[in-house]
Amino acid sequence: MNKLTILGNTHPIIGKKEMYSIVSLTNTRLGLSHTPFGELIKTPKREWDVMIQTKTGWRKANNNKEGDRVPYTFGQKSLKYKGIKIVVRQGEDYGELIIHPQRAKEQRISKVELLDVNYQKIPKGKKISYKDTIIARAYCIEMFNMPISFTLWEDDANGEGHNPMINGLNRINLIPVFDTVNEDGIAQVSFRLPEYTLAVQIANARTALGEKDEGATHEYYVTADAVESHIQKASANVNVINPTYNPVPTRKREMPKMPIPPVIKPEIVPAKPKPEMDSPKFAITPGGKNREDVEGRLLSAEFVDENGNKLHSSRVGTLVFLKILAKDMKDKKVKIKIWEEDNFLWTHDLIFEKDLVLVGDTNFTWVHLTRKLFDKAKDGGTDSSRQDYFIEVIYRETSVKSAVMPVTLDAIPTEVSKGRSAAVIKEPISEKREDKICECEAKVKAFMRMIRIGEGTEDEDGYTRIVGGSSFADYGKNMSTHPKVYISKYDSTAAGAYQITKTNWNSDNFASWRNDNNVNDFSKESQDIYCVYLIIKKKKAFDNINSGDIDGAISKCSKEWASLPGAGYGQREESREKIKEKYKDFLKQELRGSSNLYIKAGFLEKYFGINCCKDLPKVEKSDSSDIIVEFDGNIEEERRKVVSEKTKNILKKAAKSSGNKKVVITSTIRSPRKQAEAMYNNEKNGKHIKYATPGRQVLDIYNQTKSFGREKTINAMIEKIVELSKQGKRVSLHCVAESEYAKLNIIDVSYIKGLTDYKKFILDVANDSSVFKIIHPIKSIGTSGKINYDEGEPAIHIEIKQ
Repeated sequence: MNKLTILGNTHPIIGKKEMYSIVSLTNTRLGLSHTPFGELIKTPKREWDVMIQTKTGWRKANNNKEGDRVPYTFGQKSLKYKGIKIVVRQGEDYGELIIHPQRAKEQRISKVELLDVNYQKIPKGKKISYKDTIIARAYCIEMFNMPISFTLWEDDANGEGHNPMINGLNRINLIPVFDTVNEDGIAQVSFRLPEYTLAVQIANARTALGEKDEGATHEYYVTADAVESHIQKASANVNVINPTYNPVPTRKREMPKMPIPPVIKPEIVPAKPKPEMDSPKFAITPGGKNREDVEGRLLSAEFVDENGNKLHSSRVGTLVFLKILAKDMKDKKVKIKIWEEDNFLWTHDLIFEKDLVLVGDTNFTWVHLTRKLFDKAKDGGTDSSRQDYFIEVIYRETSVKSAVMPVTLDAIPTEVSKGRSAAVIKEPISEKREDKICECEAKVKAFMRMIRIGEGTEDEDGYTRIVGGSSFADYGKNMSTHPKVYISKYDSTAAGAYQITKTNWNSDNFASWRNDNNVNDFSKESQDIYCVYLIIKKKKAFDNINSGDIDGAISKCSKEWASLPGAGYGQREESREKIKEKYKDFLKQELRGSSNLYIKAGFLEKYFGINCCKDLPKVEKSDSSDIIVEFDGNIEEERRKVVSEKTKNILKKAAKSSGNKKVVITSTIRSPRKQAEAMYNNEKNGKHIKYATPGRQVLDIYNQTKSFGREKTINAMIEKIVELSKQGKRVSLHCVAESEYAKLNIIDVSYIKGLTDYKKFILDVANDSSVFKIIHPIKSIGTSGKINYDEGEPAIHIEIKQ
């Protein structure tokens, strides 16, 4: 066996590509080989691997390459390993080179990868569906804890490059999606394509130069921007199947064929589809049968107009909306079916169906009641002029049917109110929880219990278990502090329910946090608290857990607990399917109040300032259901759904105590386009709003480009707003990223419409501890504490911490 010597940089800078090659040193004189010439032709391949040293020894890093000369780029994560080496094999010959990665002097995003829902890299050329999820992962250098903004684009540029000028109007998510760079130098987000309902239309709206149509696939890519600096990186393209593509059939020249008598086969009539027998029903017509959803998750489905008003009839050619109320179903996929109910033959005709991913408790989608749909259900009789439709919403074994709505050829359409209409939100009163369980905390506790499965500490004795299976008592230790027992076999001091090492427990950040929060021992409760600290503060996985993205939370936490799937430390990892099922079981138990943890209720607010459970809805026998929260008609559904239930409850509470019956929200989050349009319209109409420096810079763009026409001027203003946003400068209080809005809801409430006693309302809203700031134009109230007077403010501006 010969020794292979690897040539290359042994001290590479992280994020910089280096090339490595080999020379062969043999025992033969002058390096001459005595291998027969025939054997030289069969030279084995040179196979390369990167090995990393962990607590349990050396393991492969899944970075296999072949060839005489290969490239390697070492990332941020490489700095934390005990050792790294490159190894190469060629038949029986072997060589290795120890690598010592060095810190970089400049921040950068080295690459952006696109992964599928299973966190596997999407191969080049693979076609995916508009029903799929794309995960964008950015590999960052020296950017720990920095926010990264991700944007999904449809690519109309020719070739493999991305042209920002050509693709400027092809942004799919108007509001960027954010994530924070973790200690491994990674930030990642998910794009669930079913949620971007306009993506297909945007992709088909424009084509690449020289092409007649978009073709069989749409090309998408993702850009990752460092919010605090001018750093951007784009991914490679991924192909998504174009569902609207109709290929032109190719002409075929065929020889004439002799006629062959047809074989007559008995006609097989397929069974007519019908609604599920046990689907819940919500009828409002006389004699209609009600059947509630036994799980209480799908609450209702109904036809509404564009303003959210319930429809009792409609006509062919009308665009109607389907409103679906659900509970705890965010990001769940349902199937929507519209049936024609035949009261003469007592059969149902399926005329429309589609899949929908629910965005929250209140969901909307639309359908055009075309003549084609109407003709599908004609069976004769009254079906030719009048048909009764109902909606069925199915999620696995749960389905809901709406009340019946008649559709005719000549019905009078629902009148659309003039001016700014308001879509009324009357939320269903939540069922009273006798045990007052906080769902946010229940989800976190279920995740904590899930972690303990792979750590081998699921039982009660797990709190006093040392790595390898021994106990505190075996070493004369108690829970007054971390036991600090070193087990040489595992090269570890891990101990307790979450296998906490001495180094982590005594780290500067946590030691300081422990002192500030009086976590002074290693008791069962203290161990639970530390686990939550890691999940929320270090791994930043709370939003994933709270939104139901357990895969995302596992991915973030896998580098902290080696037993989680995807950890990659060479140790035994639990099955993803197994622990997700266990998580579901634990969550059910936690919601019932059954838990084996010792952390006390209220821990999210006490230790981490998260008060999502502070304002749990209370069921009262008073007239609280009469308090109406409305959105002004100019606010689209995307801008309505970001306003939390907590915010609505605070508004209702203040309205009730101040003797008001209605609250009208006139503004919520504002995308760069909406912000630019609002500023353009105000200036165009002579309404000159006072802005701080960033806003004045955007108005400068308006004055420079207003002669170019509305659209060009607005696009120029958008570019300036985005540029300022990347510098951390806000043009407007409302123009923020959705991730930031989830932490601080920002709304405007009208003091002209809805409120009858707006002075008392402002004072009562200010009494809520979650209200951060109020800005108003009422001189008689003035400025006091969190209440600020500004004569130029057009409404009551309220900011509410979530």
